[in-house]
Amino acid sequence: IENKLKNIDGFGVGATVSAHYQFNEQWSAGLLYRSQMTLHAKGDAEFKKKGLVDPELIGLEDCSVKASITVPDSVTGGVAFSPVPELTLEASATWTRCSTFDSLDFEYSNILGERKNKKDWRNTWRLGVGAEYQATDWLALRAGFVWDESPMTEEYEDYLVPTSGRRIYSLGAGFNLNESWTLDLVYAYIDASGRSYQKNNVTHTENSNAKPGATHTFGFSVGYKF
Repeated sequence: IENKLKNIDGFGVGATVSAHYQFNEQWSAGLLYRSQMTLHAKGDAEFKKKGLVDPELIGLEDCSVKASITVPDSVTGGVAFSPVPELTLEASATWTRCSTFDSLDFEYSNILGERKNKKDWRNTWRLGVGAEYQATDWLALRAGFVWDESPMTEEYEDYLVPTSGRRIYSLGAGFNLNESWTLDLVYAYIDASGRSYQKNNVTHTENSNAKPGATHTFGFSVGYKF
């Protein structure tokens, strides 16, 4: 049975709290907390029968589906150092309590009913460093690196996050076009490690491998000062 979910949407409420302290002209530090969010989503489920089908699922029909997902909370801390006014060096660390994501459950309106998918993720770290150089009054150059840990455990690994970790390299530039308008550009290269899977009847994985992946992303933002 192939299961396809579509038209899924949901709503959740969360909060962020942050603080920043400037020790002197060279040193500063910041702290950020993002709260948990519970997303209640609903949509439609389509089913396609392929090959031999469990007799209990012969009458399986397309239906509506509901799901509740807990987005974990996180704490981020960072330090910035400016050896000269034109240069800023930064380092940050984010701890995410992914252990709150212990199950991904769906409630179908057909004969499937409620289906539980155990996840049992582990808490993770995300470490990053970056630099910004104010080359001229109108141009700032930026670069950064992030190491991102995978939250999946070997016992409950599945194909939801098919990597054992990521490294993100980024370059950017900021332009002061005039007294009011600014333009920021960024390019990021995401280098995702592969992952080896063992046959697991609980998470429905087979003896298989996820190949390393590469992603190129581009972004921009435009600002206006009143």
